[in-house]
Formats: sequence, structure tokens, C-alpha cells
Amino acid sequence: MAQCIKQTGPTCGIYAFINGMYHINQKKDVSKEQADKMVYSFLEANIVKDDSNIKTGTTFVGEFFDFESYISFLNKIKNTFIYKNIDYDIKIKDVNYLDDISVIEDIQKQNCFVLFSIATPISWWNPIKLYRFLKKGSMISHWIPLYGYDNKKNKFIVANSSSGKIKGFSLKTLAKKNKRLKSTTFYWKYYKRSKKRFTLKKNPIEDLVQAQLKSKKDFLDKGILTPKINHTSGKIVIVKKIEK
Repeated sequence: MAQCIKQTGPTCGIYAFINGMYHINQKKDVSKEQADKMVYSFLEANIVKDDSNIKTGTTFVGEFFDFESYISFLNKIKNTFIYKNIDYDIKIKDVNYLDDISVIEDIQKQNCFVLFSIATPISWWNPIKLYRFLKKGSMISHWIPLYGYDNKKNKFIVANSSSGKIKGFSLKTLAKKNKRLKSTTFYWKYYKRSKKRFTLKKNPIEDLVQAQLKSKKDFLDKGILTPKINHTSGKIVIVKKIEK
């Protein structure tokens, strides 16, 4: 039975990766507490604290909107998941790469999984976000892992760490969700986290995010944070097991 650990904090890219890694390595007994502890250690080691550690592979609050930076981060943490004589190859491919039957077979054999970026839906009842999207193409992306395939339904098995649920989606539907990112941009100045999140049970990840967000304006003023990041559409990230 596949597992989907629900994320804590704005860390979908990290949880998408660990959900995929646990699945292809058949680690089914990992608790959320264990996963949260691991994610916190990843954040603590790779968080942007000042202009001295601005580099590819670091993150401000756990978000990753730039593909190259995301892959650099994944390459830094992948050794956490070394089992026996297995290493991992991480590459960017075109979305249509998923049409290849050999890729689907590799996914089914748990030899690889896919990290897929999709557009976060904008609700009609949120006029501010809707206006920003229509006026400036403002959008937030979301990372999900494709780590299985249902031959009968011709659907990829997807773990959504935001909801903690596992669902099946056709390639056509996934490609459509990804295509919505085309010509859209992420703006740090619009980025917020609801204060209600921090009034819940104390969590080191959320506490770290809250502390980081207090520095957002200062980081933008000093150029430590890039004000905007153009989203990438039509691309996926393949994580494949290889023998050392």
C-alpha cells in the first residue's frame, strides 16, 4: 500500500521528494513525526539566513519555484536515502517523456518516480488573488510525486502532500494542470502564511517559517531574495535509482 505523508509548512517540494523516495525504496513504516524531523533538518541546513549563503539549492521558507535550485537541493539531500548499493540520478525532462512506455514500466517497478509541478487553483471567491493572476500572472505552484501507474484506468498514481491523499490522474489532466503555469510568475511580495497556522500545536517547521517571514521585506530590500520567479511549464523531474 502506497503511503502519503502530509506536509507541514510550505514544503511541498520536500515532502513530494521524500514520499517518492520512501515509495521506491519500499519504506512503509515511516511516521509523520519522523518525516517532519527529517524535513526540519533539511531546512535548518539549507535555509537562506543572510547574503552569505545565497546559492543554488537553498530556500527561504521551504518553497522551490526554480527547477535548477530545486534539483541542486535534492542532490544535496539524496544521500539521506542511500540503501544498500543504490544511488539516485536526478534529471529534468519534457512532460511528453511520460508517454514512453519504458518510463511507465520503471515507475511500476519502483525504479523511479516523477516530481511534477502544477498550478495551485485560484478560487473565484478570492478576488485579490484572482486580480493578481489576471493583471500580473501571479501564481503559486505545487509539487507532487507520480510514483505508480494504474494500467486499467491509464492513470498515474499521485501523492498530494497538501491533502495527504493518493489519487489517480491521466497524463492529459496532469499536463493541463502543468500548462497553467505557462507565462505565470511567483512574487515574494504577495507571499503570506495565515497567522492561524502558528496558533496551532507548536511545530519546529512552522516556527522556522514564521521566523523567516519576519525577514522577508528586509531580504527583498537587500536583494537577498529575488523579487519574482518565472514558473517553468512543460518540464518534469525524474528521480531514478542507479547501482553504485
